Amino acid sequence: MARILIVEDDKEMGDLMIMLVEGMGHEVELATSGPTALELLGKFHHDVVFTDVHMEPMNGLQLVEHVKQLHPCAVIVFISGDLSPELQAQGMRRGALEFLHKPIRVEQLKHVLRRALNRSEREKVAARPEPDAGGAPVPTVPGRQNLASVELELETFYPGAPFAVLRNKLAQLALLNRYALIEAAPDMLSVDLWRVLHGSGPSANLPLVVRDVAAQPVTTADELLLPKNEGTLVLMNVEALPVEVQRELIAEMREARRMQIIATTACDPDQLTVDGRLVGTFYSRLALGSLRVGALSEREEELPEILAAAMRMTPFYPFRTAAVEIDPAAAEAVRAYAWPGNLAELWAIASRALTAMKEPRLTLSVLPDRIRGAKLPTLTASLRETEQACVARALRTLGTVERAAESLGVAAAELETFQAQPADSLFILKRDLSAPIPAAAQPIQRVLLVVGDNLVRETAAAALAGHDLEATIVSDLLAAIAAVVLAPRPFAAAVLVSPLTAFDPMEAGQELARLAPQMRLGLLGGRAPDGDPGPFKLVASSFRTGADVEAAFQTLIHGDIQRTAA
Repeated sequence: MARILIVEDDKEMGDLMIMLVEGMGHEVELATSGPTALELLGKFHHDVVFTDVHMEPMNGLQLVEHVKQLHPCAVIVFISGDLSPELQAQGMRRGALEFLHKPIRVEQLKHVLRRALNRSEREKVAARPEPDAGGAPVPTVPGRQNLASVELELETFYPGAPFAVLRNKLAQLALLNRYALIEAAPDMLSVDLWRVLHGSGPSANLPLVVRDVAAQPVTTADELLLPKNEGTLVLMNVEALPVEVQRELIAEMREARRMQIIATTACDPDQLTVDGRLVGTFYSRLALGSLRVGALSEREEELPEILAAAMRMTPFYPFRTAAVEIDPAAAEAVRAYAWPGNLAELWAIASRALTAMKEPRLTLSVLPDRIRGAKLPTLTASLRETEQACVARALRTLGTVERAAESLGVAAAELETFQAQPADSLFILKRDLSAPIPAAAQPIQRVLLVVGDNLVRETAAAALAGHDLEATIVSDLLAAIAAVVLAPRPFAAAVLVSPLTAFDPMEAGQELARLAPQMRLGLLGGRAPDGDPGPFKLVASSFRTGADVEAAFQTLIHGDIQRTAA
């Protein structure tokens, strides 16, 4: 759990950010001004500081200068509705990791926080003095950018060992500050990625401009050029850039020594050149740093490992240092899925699955329906997964094999065997799944007996015991009404034994029928006036023992009786 400081003069916005970051499992504090933030920074160490830019009397840029003096390893993230290149350059010069644009999107906040915590850990390690061969400490430069540190930061975009080569190439692209043409599948690149690459290289203190030329058409190169032709220019969907503009940029590239241009496309660059949509000279300059970023579906066999790595890197990962184990059925489903949303979908599913996991084990049950449907499990696999989850929960909750076995209804020796070989079924799958399912036993019926005579009450209780009846026995109508109203489950039948103190049996029956219309009523020891049984399904003027009470209940519940008065 990290400690996060949010500096935001809009309290409503600050409270919203607190709710989001606390939901990721971190300790959060809010300051509504720069001076208040400095007070908190003087008392506590914060791993990450999110700060608004435009505040009074101290703006965010001024605040950050104080933050770096108090806590050099704190990672800074600016929040602003103004994302002009000049403002971003000022923030980067003060060591900011990122700019969050208002209004803040939840997924963007999660991603930036994940990167910030990753950077914070590296800053702390870099700040520790390392002894030289003679044992004297060698000072290190906090936050220095080298190939390894950039690769580590890129894990928050491309997680896991399968992406190691890609991370290395992107890190080289950032540090060498060269031209590049990247062929990439949809949603495999992002604006956040460009900010990381720009902030890691030699142009970090210069402006960054990202332009999707398909969404925002360009007519002249002047619309794209940076101040003094210095900084980083990212042209997304470069195939939509007019040929005339490409030629203008070629001339600028000959003169600009501190301008990095990165172009991206989802098309085959060679085919674009053949089609005349990409000028040959422009292509040859960009191709010095050519790179291809394929879709996730191209990494079918590696996808389970990639998903596990993404889960491990989420800011709210609850299992500390434990690695994520992926159930074979879940791994098969992950490989079979097409992943149309690529990286954006990967990170979203990793976060969603974690919220449903009770242990570091990914199973089919916590994956979305669209992934489970990619490879539906067999009935046997589903039962085995349920069985393993039940066993794990019993062992975790009860602590010992003996107590867990008693709770599960199996022998301790069987449970020990299952622990050694969990692939073998313990008890659920010992059943013959091809055999017909036996008919369900008759459910226990709840009944209500209202009787004032002690002797009848005792004999009736003895007669009802041992049958499929759960009896509640009360002595008067008021207690009967309370029992009906407060019952957790409805009564199937009620029998009133006359006489009842202070109440006429027919009036009592009418009141119970009003409260519980579905409950079948019987009257023993009374008569129906004028032969009309009223609310009663069964009326018997005489009875001899408690067995007659039990027989009356069985008739009311199971018999196809008519409304009669005996």
